[in-house]
Amino acid sequence: MQRPLFSGAALVCLVALPAALPAAETLQVKKPTVVVRLQPIDELLANFRYLAGLVGQEEQARQIEGFLKSMAGPKGIEGIDTKRPLGVYSTVGAQVIDSTIVALVPVADEQALLDLLRRFEIKAEKGADGLYTVRHTNLPVPVYFRFANRYAYVTAQDESAIAKEKLLPPEQVLPPNPTAVLALNLNISSIPEAFREEAIKEFQKRLEEEKKKREPNETDIQHKFKEQFVDIIGAQMISLIRDGDAATLSLNIDRKGGELSLDYTLTGKPGSKLAGLIADLTKARSVVAGLVGKNSVFSLTAYAAMSEDLRQALAPVIDEAIREGLKEEKDKAKRELGEKLAKVLVPTLKAAELDLAADLRGPSAKGVYTAVAGIKVKDGAAMDQVMRDLVKEMPAEERAQVKLDVEQAGPVKIHRVDVHKHKDFDAEARKAFGDNPLYFAFRADAVFLALGENGLSALKEALAAPPKPVQPLRLDVSLAPLAQAATEKNVSQAAQEAFGKGKDNDKVLLLVEGGPALKLRVSVKAPVIQFLSKVAQSRADKEK
Repeated sequence: MQRPLFSGAALVCLVALPAALPAAETLQVKKPTVVVRLQPIDELLANFRYLAGLVGQEEQARQIEGFLKSMAGPKGIEGIDTKRPLGVYSTVGAQVIDSTIVALVPVADEQALLDLLRRFEIKAEKGADGLYTVRHTNLPVPVYFRFANRYAYVTAQDESAIAKEKLLPPEQVLPPNPTAVLALNLNISSIPEAFREEAIKEFQKRLEEEKKKREPNETDIQHKFKEQFVDIIGAQMISLIRDGDAATLSLNIDRKGGELSLDYTLTGKPGSKLAGLIADLTKARSVVAGLVGKNSVFSLTAYAAMSEDLRQALAPVIDEAIREGLKEEKDKAKRELGEKLAKVLVPTLKAAELDLAADLRGPSAKGVYTAVAGIKVKDGAAMDQVMRDLVKEMPAEERAQVKLDVEQAGPVKIHRVDVHKHKDFDAEARKAFGDNPLYFAFRADAVFLALGENGLSALKEALAAPPKPVQPLRLDVSLAPLAQAATEKNVSQAAQEAFGKGKDNDKVLLLVEGGPALKLRVSVKAPVIQFLSKVAQSRADKEK
């Protein structure tokens, strides 16, 4: 299988890129580079009341809303249509200084809006073609606006930005989006090429400065790796600037569905290397993700792999770190054992591939949970043998808690550790997992462990699970059953009040996935906000 070329760090850079790019576009293509859409004022107020209700601040919300209405006047915000969205679109020409920003304000009554401006002593002079000009001592530059398409198009300094022939229809700039409180669209491909190349030159300059920096006690090998790392990640980021197509970010409140979410997407130009890299994120296969069960209250899968160039650059750093670490060990027996351990760990470390999964299930009828986890390794059999050597070196008391080869799943031996008998197995752990041992096993390609009431059967299921396709990151949490394991009474009480007997109203999701676009999604059900607010308030009251 071809590995994704992006490391975990590069993936973070992909997600963060729009914050680092300027808003750039030329009006000639009739497609703004940056569009910001804000939902209608009525919806903003409704969502404000909705959020206030979730955190128990209804009265404060009513007071604030009343104050805002009093500031607007007896007829509300006169002239403004509070049922249609507001927006801003930004354009930048090839010279940057010819950049413009246009705001879109929905208008219900043009004359009423002009009257409102006059009451605030803002004089708008109307030109022959319907263009209004505002000059004020508190404004460093003139402000221009004109009415069209039931909106006021507002700009500053350069009146040509809202020339009649350049006005963009609201439906093109502000498409319907019933749940997006705020939406940001960045058309990366619309940034003028000359502007991009200038930005790349500045970026390369910063990279060269970073490569020259040297940390205290940094070895030559470590410095060389840093230089290679900066070069490779820098090249990927430059490719992103050149091949990026569009990025979107939206904050959503779905009152009807009872969900709050943050969504981000990034696409590459069709046929570009970047588009291929994003698509390749769907090709990853995990050897451990199959352990996630259907009745999970917490599950996590994560996959990331360094490119071949980065892996080769990392290898000497790993060798040096292990070599220096072994030199510091003066005890011959411990050093020999360390050499054995290093020998089996190095192939996994040099592979620079993260493939892990964790799953928490329950609670059972006894109120106990089961946890199982796994991580990919290069030579599980060799690790199993080193583990046996380590057990032999343990103090007698600790060695007595380890039982080797207690079970078997196919060719894989299963071992047990009686952690529930250890002094550090505290009351909270005992409440969550009961008086149950920890089981672990080394498969040829992965290491697994399980703890809890059904730990042994969960481990056997994980060992038998086949590889499956996996996205870079997925985290699912169900808070209601997890709250039952809390030792604080206020937590379980808050969960009961917030979630009641509702189904799936306690979910939290974090997802990163590839395909036609790189997507990041964070979503929580509305009662989760209630739950967290109640817990925070209860703890605050307790501290008083």
